[in-house]
Amino acid sequence: MNPTGTDPGSEGAGKSRLRLGDALIEKSVLSQVQLNIALEEQQLAHRPLGEILIELGFVRREQIAQLLAEDLGLDFVRARDLKPDPLLIAGLDVDSFARSAHSRSATGTAECRWPWSIRPTA
Repeated sequence: MNPTGTDPGSEGAGKSRLRLGDALIEKSVLSQVQLNIALEEQQLAHRPLGEILIELGFVRREQIAQLLAEDLGLDFVRARDLKPDPLLIAGLDVDSFARSAHSRSATGTAECRWPWSIRPTA
């Protein structure tokens, strides 16, 4: 592992992979001190750098997603900015959908797998 949080031997053929730590510093989202702290934690925990940065509160998941989308040449779209098609929603069985959207997590607490409540308009 190098100081940027990537494995030097993991680069793809012909195209270097995104160096998350460097890219976040370049975008002024992360400081070098924060990166160093996260890399020390990564050495101990053996977990992905992005996961550690989020857990430590240094970056938000959305910031990493934006950076990855940019690196892949994709548009970044926030789910909260999407508007469901009313015609598709009108065809949904809302009661069935609501039941399937809720489940019990491994800890037994209820959780919703959908970020919005869908109610068709009449």
